[in-house]
Order: sequence, then structure tokens, then C-alpha cells
Amino acid sequence: MNLDNAAIVGIAFLVLVLFLTSLLLLAKLREHFREEPPPAKTYATKGEVSEIKQDVHDLSNRMDRRFADFGVESKRDREQLHEKINGIGREVSSWAAITKEQGQTLASMDVKISKLLER
Repeated sequence: MNLDNAAIVGIAFLVLVLFLTSLLLLAKLREHFREEPPPAKTYATKGEVSEIKQDVHDLSNRMDRRFADFGVESKRDREQLHEKINGIGREVSSWAAITKEQGQTLASMDVKISKLLER
């Protein structure tokens, strides 16, 4: 083999090594900057975003209606509770009046019994 062919083979070999090295470097760079998980699984399209917005809006409306229903139900429950408490209060008042009247009757009977015993 002559010297010119050896130089060409050496340069060709050097170019081949540089080419393979650059391919390896590009592969490493691509792997380094590759997104994990894939973008298709992490990013939403405009259509998906609008669907999600609509779902959130629907859920928000449902929650507003439920809170409104809870408010009405709570008001109704409070009114029923107040009615029961007022009824119990009236009943206690009537029992207190009866008890007071009976106490007065017992006191007058005690006085009468005392007078009878004195005779």
C-alpha cells in the first residue's frame, strides 16, 4: 500500500470515528432532553382543556345547587327545632304554673290542718 492510500484510509477512518461520535453525542443529548412521561400523556389539547373547563363549571354549578339545598334544608330543620323548643317551653311553663298553684293549695291546706290540730 502506498502512502497516499494510507493517508486517505486514515482520514476516512478519522471521519468515520468523528461521525459515529457525533451520532452518539446527539443520541445522548436527545435522551437527556427527552420528556418523561411522553408529552402526549402530560399535556392537554385545547379540546381537552375546554372539556375540563366545562366539567369544572358543571361541578361548580352542582356544588352551588347542593349548598343552596343544604341552606334551605338547614333553615327548615332550624324552624322545626325552634317549634319543638317553643312547644317544650310552653309545656314547661304550664307545668310550672300548675306546680305553683299546687304549692299554694298545699300551703293553704297546711294552714287549715294546723288550725284544725290547734282546736
